[in-house]
Amino acid sequence: MTAALDVDLANVLTRARHKIHLVGVAGSGMSGLAALLLELGHEVSGSDKVSTQETDRLQRLGLHFHGQHRSEDARGADLIIFSSAVKIDNPVLAGARDAGKPMLRRAEALAAIMRGKRGILIVGMHGKTTTSAMAAHVLREGGLHPSHYVGAEIPILGTNAHWDPRGEYFVAEGDESDGTLRYFHPEHALILNIEEEHLDFYADLAAIEEVFAQLIEQSSGAVFYNADDENTTRLCRSCPRAISYGFSNNADYRGADIELRDFTSVFCVYHHGQQLGEAVLNVSGRHNVHNAIGVIAVATELGISFGKLPLPLASSVTRVAVLKSNTRASVFYWSTTMRTIPRKFVPRSRQRNRPGANACSRCFNRIAIHERKRCAANSGVPSTMLIALLSRMSMLQARRRFPGSAGKRSRMKSLRMGMAE
Repeated sequence: MTAALDVDLANVLTRARHKIHLVGVAGSGMSGLAALLLELGHEVSGSDKVSTQETDRLQRLGLHFHGQHRSEDARGADLIIFSSAVKIDNPVLAGARDAGKPMLRRAEALAAIMRGKRGILIVGMHGKTTTSAMAAHVLREGGLHPSHYVGAEIPILGTNAHWDPRGEYFVAEGDESDGTLRYFHPEHALILNIEEEHLDFYADLAAIEEVFAQLIEQSSGAVFYNADDENTTRLCRSCPRAISYGFSNNADYRGADIELRDFTSVFCVYHHGQQLGEAVLNVSGRHNVHNAIGVIAVATELGISFGKLPLPLASSVTRVAVLKSNTRASVFYWSTTMRTIPRKFVPRSRQRNRPGANACSRCFNRIAIHERKRCAANSGVPSTMLIALLSRMSMLQARRRFPGSAGKRSRMKSLRMGMAE
């Protein structure tokens, strides 16, 4: 369906400047690609049947947006990029075929952009957005200035995609649903899970594993894989560059001593049996802990020591509330935050047990509340609703640290300290 380009796509998209038209630009994946292309200096236009807050933002950055799919709107484009959701009879694609213009699928373009840097691709049936956003933030706070591409708006990252010319890494999530993982040649790959899904495209699990096996072969560096997922382990363990993570005793990076609370997950991280330290993730759920361990493994292998992991270490979005105000519902997200404590700073009595409340956790709670307020600021949530919900969440956290009626004064003090931020 596409006209082949007899040139190096990575150079075309990351070093040269062209007129590029995106078909289906309002989608989360295509809007992220548009943001990357604009930051790379291209003249970008796009078409879709709907407009969104993201297309409005992109127009302020230079996107020429068209509310209908018309071939004449892409007549001056040097390259057409289209979403997998776009039908073959789309007027823009039909006009590009008649004119002999080169056309690329979204994944092809993203893979080419990634080849302009040292790529880190996050793949799997579940958790890609959470983990890729977490990895991008960790590398950014670790001073590596990564570029990123994730499949949702991430408040703590600012946007769903960003090109940073200062850094050499590019973190992105890959879409396995349509076989386009074949286009990627990353330096590192993080494989979260492999399951029998997307059977409208794949014949069976064997066909899915074939695509993942090709990705592993095309990765030049380390392949991080979930040691707790049977299909992933079977596919990856024979790779000489494989590094495992998870809860399994055989994992290279292992999470243990996990305690899940209302808004917190506390766990210890071990590397080849040696304790690196303790981590506190400001969201509950073993799956979130599991994703965090994978990111810790990647960051550590890239040279970010456990003790220097960012505070807060923020992952992806966690949907926590839908607030209705008059005629609309405002859905907003909290960023997932985590703090890490190197083993040498963890008291012996706490190295195998959950830590109690202390000054550090109080300071951390203030940072987490501040981060929640900042991330929700752009959501359009009425301020009174936001403050009410923040107050409720902060009080719940305070009650767990200061139980009983005697702790009421301490709870209120903790609440005031957090909300004052």
